[in-house]
Amino acid sequence: MAAVSCRVDVRKRRMFAEAEKRRIVAGHVLDGRVVEAVASRKPGKETIFWLPDVGGWAVVHLTWTKETKPDWPSAVIVDSWDNVLAELVDSGHE
Repeated sequence: MAAVSCRVDVRKRRMFAEAEKRRIVAGHVLDGRVVEAVASRKPGKETIFWLPDVGGWAVVHLTWTKETKPDWPSAVIVDSWDNVLAELVDSGHE
């Protein structure tokens, strides 16, 4: 299983979190949640967010556009780092 090795510096953490909040709409799984970007990965464009209010993680495939449907950007919430890695492998971006 491949490791996620790209840490996000403080400036980029803020940028990713602010960008994510602007792009989600009411009804999205991250709507209203506190998110902290901890890693990003290319070529898959996934960003991994820590969800401190629930003690879980979100694997989000950023779209960089303002979405109009609550199922985009795609996001999966998991409860452990092992499950984050498994999600990345399952999505074909190992």
